[in-house]
Amino acid sequence: ANDLADVLLEDLSRALPGEYKTITALAPAERREVWKNLDILPISAYNEAFDAYHRTCVGTDGDWESNMKQFLRCGLAFTFTGVV
Repeated sequence: ANDLADVLLEDLSRALPGEYKTITALAPAERREVWKNLDILPISAYNEAFDAYHRTCVGTDGDWESNMKQFLRCGLAFTFTGVV
């Protein structure tokens, strides 16, 4: 149980790019490949929410396509964080 909790906490709070272990364990390989090709694999739930806030509310990103990719990353992060 402690190992699982450590993995979940790491997936929630990772600040630097790395393997999102919850997605690796639960999402089909072909989906992960599509998400990787679309550049929408999340870093962590914390990082994606933080990044989305700064892109939209602070106004650091005015490109609609970049913002949509960020929202998709947020959706994946929160979906797979909430699955467990």
